[in-house]
Amino acid sequence: MRLSDRELGSEFCRFERALIFDPAYENVGYAHFHTKDSIILKRSRFTDIDRGVIYLLPPDLVKKVSEGDLIEIVPGRSMDRMRPVGEGRGRSFTRSRYVEAMDVFEARVPVPSPNLPRDEFVQRSSSSWIDAEEDMLDMVIALLLVSAPSSVYGRGGVGSEGLEVYRERGSGTLNDVAQTVRQNLPIEFRTGSNVYRYEVLDTLGSMRAFRKEKTQELSYSIIKPHRVTQTWIRERVPVQLPFVLENARLKEKVKEIDLDVLDYQLCALYSPPPDTGHVLEMAKESVRRATASGAFDMPGPLEIDPMAGLRVALSIMRLNIGREFKGTSYIRRPLSGHEEGMRVFERVLKRGLEEVRKRVDQEDLFRMDRSLPFRDRLTEQDRMLFYEIRREIQEKGLEEIPKESLVKGRNRFALEASLEKLNRYGYVLFMKGGEWIRIIDLDSL
Repeated sequence: MRLSDRELGSEFCRFERALIFDPAYENVGYAHFHTKDSIILKRSRFTDIDRGVIYLLPPDLVKKVSEGDLIEIVPGRSMDRMRPVGEGRGRSFTRSRYVEAMDVFEARVPVPSPNLPRDEFVQRSSSSWIDAEEDMLDMVIALLLVSAPSSVYGRGGVGSEGLEVYRERGSGTLNDVAQTVRQNLPIEFRTGSNVYRYEVLDTLGSMRAFRKEKTQELSYSIIKPHRVTQTWIRERVPVQLPFVLENARLKEKVKEIDLDVLDYQLCALYSPPPDTGHVLEMAKESVRRATASGAFDMPGPLEIDPMAGLRVALSIMRLNIGREFKGTSYIRRPLSGHEEGMRVFERVLKRGLEEVRKRVDQEDLFRMDRSLPFRDRLTEQDRMLFYEIRREIQEKGLEEIPKESLVKGRNRFALEASLEKLNRYGYVLFMKGGEWIRIIDLDSL
C-alpha cells in the first residue's frame, strides 16, 4: 500500500478525515511554504493533500510559522487567481483561491481513538506468530510500529535487537520478526518518509547510513550477521528493546497490510509529545532505574541506550491512545505511560540481559583461546547446543547426558547434524553407541 495513492475517506485515519472534511477545521493544517510569504495547509502529514487555498502572510506572521507546524489561520479577504503549475513545456495554469491571513496560532485538534482497542492492536500486529506474548514479541512489534516522538534528547523512534536461542528449523528467525514489522507498513514508511521510517540494520552499509538519516522518527531492528567482525562492533547503535526470541513460533508470512493496524499506527503518529518539563523528569527517572538494574555495566552484544526507558515510556504513551476494556465497556486510557513504560522496559531488559549474561559466560570459552578446534566452522546452532550440553553437565555434576534429553523442541535431523560436527571437531564424545554425550575437557586443550 502507498499512502500517497489514498483516495477514499475510509483509507484515512479519523484525525486526517477531520482535517480534510470537517468544516470546523477549514483553516487548520500543517504549514507548507508555497513562497517565502505564502503557505498551503496540508491536511495530512503523510499525503500531499490540501483544499486548494493559498494563505498570504504579512511579514510579522511569517516569523510565527515554521514548516510542518500544525496551525490555525484567522482568514481575511479572499480572491481567486490563476497560478502556474509545473515547469517548462509542461507548465499549465490553474485557478486557486488566495486568502489573506489576519492571525496565526497553534492549532488544538483532538486525536480520536483508533478503530481497534489497544489490546487487539497489539495482538493483530503479531498475529502471524504463535505465543508471541511469551517472548513479549507482541509488545516489541507494537512499539516499533507506534514509534516514539522526538524530544529534547534528539530524534524519535525505537530500536530493537533480538537474541535468538537454539530453535527448531522453520520456527521463525529474527529476520522474520523484522519482516513482520515491514509487512505491516505502507511503502513510504519502508522507503522514505520524513515523518516515520522503519529500517533493518543488517550490514555495515545500513548501520552507517542510519547515522546520516534525517527522518524525524526512525525505528529499527538490528540483525547481526553470523560472523560479527570488529568493524561491525565499532558501528554500535543504541538499543531500547532487547528481546529474546525463544518460545514464539512463526505461523505464516504476512501477505497484506492490515488497514486497522495502519489506522492505529497513524493515530499514534499524530499524537503530540508531552511537554519538555515532563520529558526531563521522565528521563531522570529512566536513567536512575536503568542504572540500578546494571544495564549500562553489562558487556556483550547489546548497546543499551541510556535513554532507553524514556524512549519506551514515550512509545507506551502513544500506544495508550487506544481504548481498553474495563468491566463492561471500552474506555479511553489516560495519555500517560511513564510508569508502564518503565515496567515494560525493565521486563524486556531483564529477559534480554539474562540471555546476554549467559552468552557472555558461554562465549568466554571461545574468546579466551582462538586455537580451539575448528571453532570457525561451528554455526550458531552448533555452539548453542554445545553450551546447553556443557551447562547441563556442570549444573547436575554429571559426566555425560542422554542424547534423548536434547531432542525436545528440536528438529531431530538438525540435532544429529550438530552433534556430528561437535563430535568430529573434538568437542563431545559419543558414548554407549552414541546414545549418551560426554563433553571433552576443553580447558586442557
